[in-house]
Amino acid sequence: LRIGYEDPEGFHRQLLLGFMPNSSADLSYNPGYDAIQLMTREDDVFFIIDNNPNKQYAIQGVNGFSEFMEFPIGLVISEAGTHQLMLDAVENFTETVYLKDNLMNTTHDLTASNFEINLPAGDYLDRFSIVFQPAETLTTSNPELEQTLVYYNGENHIVVSKPSSLEVDSIDVYNMLGQHILSVSENLKNQNKILIPFTNSQGVYLVVINSKSSKKSTKILKY
Repeated sequence: LRIGYEDPEGFHRQLLLGFMPNSSADLSYNPGYDAIQLMTREDDVFFIIDNNPNKQYAIQGVNGFSEFMEFPIGLVISEAGTHQLMLDAVENFTETVYLKDNLMNTTHDLTASNFEINLPAGDYLDRFSIVFQPAETLTTSNPELEQTLVYYNGENHIVVSKPSSLEVDSIDVYNMLGQHILSVSENLKNQNKILIPFTNSQGVYLVVINSKSSKKSTKILKY
């Protein structure tokens, strides 16, 4: 798989992801199969292996293919603007390739079209991954979390209404540019209803409920 990236100025970077069924390469670093990106730029994309974003890889090779595989990629942006990720070429591969947005809990079908996003400058090292299943398949099943309701009450509060048995570790709020607005991690236990003061400007926000084994993302409208 040849995965492409294009910055607002038109620079194009290509990453290579290979599946070699008869090799010993796994998802960790494998000499001879994985290659460091030699020339990096201020706006760039790369594979992240072994959860180490300090090493930026242009090539990643693994043995057999599984639809459950996930390949984290890092995106470094020096200037705001429209950035694109795409599927440049496919060789001997028939599966659908998706770009997963871990923040928004969505996937984009790269096989069908390019992915475009306008982001502020920053390092996005755990937001995106290459996956082979759509978001609805990837979602972790948690009945208690699914019963949780999140909404804006019109009185400068975000309301989280949940089963008392659900343990919430933290609650994060983001704007639609992916910027982190606030985080709450105290006084969340043994509450059926959590009120979070929220005086930000009007608009759409993403509220992420984090529990031990899963998370739920909900968009709210501040009015």
